[in-house]
Amino acid sequence: MDLVHDTLGRLEEVRYPDVPGRERFVLKNVYDAATGELVRRDDATDPLAPSMLWQVDAREVDGSLALATYGTGGVDVALTREYDPATGRLEHIDMRAAGAGGAASPQHAVTYGYSPGGALLERTATSSSGPKAVRGPATQPGSTSTTTSRAENATKK
Repeated sequence: MDLVHDTLGRLEEVRYPDVPGRERFVLKNVYDAATGELVRRDDATDPLAPSMLWQVDAREVDGSLALATYGTGGVDVALTREYDPATGRLEHIDMRAAGAGGAASPQHAVTYGYSPGGALLERTATSSSGPKAVRGPATQPGSTSTTTSRAENATKK
C-alpha cells in the first residue's frame, strides 16, 4: 500500500496493493481550501473519472459531522447525525436513499440512550426488517466502557 501526502502533510491518496487482473484501487481525499477539513473521498482508480464515495454536506458549529452523502453505485444515501445540544452526545443517526423526484427512502436509523453519567445504555437500530435493540457496552457484565461527548473531547485538546 502506498500513501501520498499533499504539500501540507495531509493524506491525499491511498493506493492499495496490486491485485492480478484488476486495476489498482486508489482512494483520494479532497480537502476544503479555506478550512483544511476533509470534505470528500473519491474512488480515483481512474484518475480521469473519479467517483464520489463520501462527501460532507454539513457540519455542526464545532466541526462534527451533521450531514453526509454516500455514493453507492448510482444511488446516493444521505446520513444525518443529531446531537443532544446540552451534552453533545450523539442521539440519532438516520440514513435515507435518494429516490425519484428527490423523495428519500428510509434505509437505516440508530438511536442511542445514555445513563445520567454518560454511559451508553442502549442502541436501537431500525431498518427495513424492523427495530432491533442492542445493549450498549456499558451494560455488558464486567464492562466499564463509557461514551465521551463532543464537548468533553473538545476540552481534552
